[in-house]
Amino acid sequence: MVINEECKKCQIKRNINKYPVNATEEKITEYQYKVKEIVKNSDGLSTPQVAEKMDNLRQELFGNVMDYTEIKQHYNQLMLDQFPYIKIKLIHLKII
Repeated sequence: MVINEECKKCQIKRNINKYPVNATEEKITEYQYKVKEIVKNSDGLSTPQVAEKMDNLRQELFGNVMDYTEIKQHYNQLMLDQFPYIKIKLIHLKII
């Protein structure tokens, strides 16, 4: 779904102050300007695409605030471990 005006307002509200506590005033000003620019130039994009641009902006200006790699791998493995059970359940329900 293409982003609409309500989604644009929400993206600004959600992201305008989403910067690290130790960011300099200069970086904060630059970040907030670029957040508004991303939203202003988001016509034709979906909300997830805009959110990805926001994430990339934070990464570009502030670097990795937190590395989620270990957490992501853990939960991905939990889902993979459940796959045989889910597959059997789907076969039983005649979905696959």
